[in-house]
Amino acid sequence: MSRARSLLEDGLRELRQAVITPYGLFRMIQDMYPDPGMSQYFRTYKSLIKARVIDEDDDYSGRAMRILVAHDQPIEDIVCLADPLCHVSHLSAMQWWGLTDRVPKEIIFTRANALESRARLMEMVENDPRPQPPKYLLPRRIKHPDSVRGCSIRMIDSKPAGNSVVVQGRQMRLATIGQTFLDMLRRQDLCGGMRHVLEIYEEHAGLWVEEIVTAVDEFPKKIVKCRAGYILSERLKIHHEKIDAWQASAPQRGGSCKLDSSRDYAPVYSEDWSLSLNV
Repeated sequence: MSRARSLLEDGLRELRQAVITPYGLFRMIQDMYPDPGMSQYFRTYKSLIKARVIDEDDDYSGRAMRILVAHDQPIEDIVCLADPLCHVSHLSAMQWWGLTDRVPKEIIFTRANALESRARLMEMVENDPRPQPPKYLLPRRIKHPDSVRGCSIRMIDSKPAGNSVVVQGRQMRLATIGQTFLDMLRRQDLCGGMRHVLEIYEEHAGLWVEEIVTAVDEFPKKIVKCRAGYILSERLKIHHEKIDAWQASAPQRGGSCKLDSSRDYAPVYSEDWSLSLNV
């Protein structure tokens, strides 16, 4: 056991990450033993606890363990390590991309909703060539605390969860630039409000037209295409063949088509986009 513990300690140190999930620890143990069961897992776990290699994480107790032989990490990395399905999003992503000078009161993350989460976690397990772990150690959709390392976080469930990238030199995932602009049109309330969203589009959208158009085009809801089309074509005078296609399929005037989803209808409309300009 001491030999195995030493090897695991080296392996945990080489990960260069502050936390690990029970599933992740099991996979490391599995690389040392041909078929570790629950008893082998708990013997190794207790040995690592006793040797002060790992301990329960103060914020994620029962869901992730603190690796004591590694330095702690920024909050975004901790959350993304504890939950493989989430990424930094909305106003927090806007700040990371340099789109806003506003500082969010909480770090905002997005992850897949419950149904999609179960499917993605099962896919992760099934794509691993090693035998599956005991049921108790299978990866699960976790409940996040209200704060991590003393900083407030907010987790948004979404379908689809959206596209993200791993930040170089970090273990955090960040909404892509196209996804970030798309999210501004889906949840303006999480992005500083529609007036701020319009400011961001007017200042930065010209640099990211292809990324924005691609992200919006792949999103199924027409209302998002109407909002994007209005902002890009009417306000910014940007021309693109996909924007023309959105306009051709825009819904008829009326219904729930509002530029700002949080405000009442206004009598001023964009005729081309059948959109109430209620800002």
